[in-house]
Amino acid sequence: MILKLGPFIANRTVTAVDLGQGYATLRNTPATDNTEKNKLITSDDNFSFFWYTPINPNLTIKARIARWYIIYRLGYYLGLPVYSQRQQVIYMQTRLNESFEKGRDFILNNVDQNNYDACPSIALLENWQDYIDKRTQELFPSTKVVLEVDSGHCFGGPQLFIKYNGETLYRSELPEGNSTVNVEIKYNFVDQSQIEIGMDNKNANDTQVDKQGHIVADKRILFNSIKIDDIDILKNSNYYYNQLEYKENNVKLPISRPGFFMNSQLNIKFQAPYWKWYIKDQLTEAMNWQNLNDNNQIGEMLEKIKSFVYRYEY
Repeated sequence: MILKLGPFIANRTVTAVDLGQGYATLRNTPATDNTEKNKLITSDDNFSFFWYTPINPNLTIKARIARWYIIYRLGYYLGLPVYSQRQQVIYMQTRLNESFEKGRDFILNNVDQNNYDACPSIALLENWQDYIDKRTQELFPSTKVVLEVDSGHCFGGPQLFIKYNGETLYRSELPEGNSTVNVEIKYNFVDQSQIEIGMDNKNANDTQVDKQGHIVADKRILFNSIKIDDIDILKNSNYYYNQLEYKENNVKLPISRPGFFMNSQLNIKFQAPYWKWYIKDQLTEAMNWQNLNDNNQIGEMLEKIKSFVYRYEY
């Protein structure tokens, strides 16, 4: 689910995620009041991490910490805006430190050791990044480039092309006025990706002016939006105008133009999938709620929390 939220985080539909601390039992709630049905066994402290039910015998504290660790590592790895991340991690580490011996006794006394198989998440602890990368490629094998444009005609319409890593995926003369171009791209996850968008059929006489020098007809393309993974890069003006490579008549310009008025090309470089690269490259400052020192401390604390998975028998 968190991976599927990635594009929505990149386009700022989702501004933060709260990964929480995992389920803890609380007195006088439906879970603890219906123990005949759920066979829930809890320790005697409130907001306890230590609970067990023979209905789901493999979901022990060992498995729950492993899942929690992988989820937090995922957020840390992708650069997601995790709400109160530092406070959540500190709380988790503190609670586990304070209650280790008590929790260990609870587990040994209640877990059905003859009806227990280790949760697969435990085996993922040492290769979670490979797993996440594989799942990302499975979930996002391709993307759509969607252009909304306003085209002007003069001795014919402008010819738009779209390439991915040098391969032409679209080339067509655009109709006059507003139109939408939609192209699907199958990602290359090995090499750096480059999307090239351009116009290449404008001649010297394809702009008409009146006696006062005003343009009355022009072969050109104006961008209303450029979306990749549903991220409209035109809305990020610093990125679009100052960071992308824009060429006009094969000459790189210092600042991109809002469309094509000559034979021009816009080059967009990234590592697939685009949304994942965009979060880490473009939204870091906007969503980095902790400073670098805090982030380093969080990484260290996460590793200490992971060690509890190996300290618990079940």
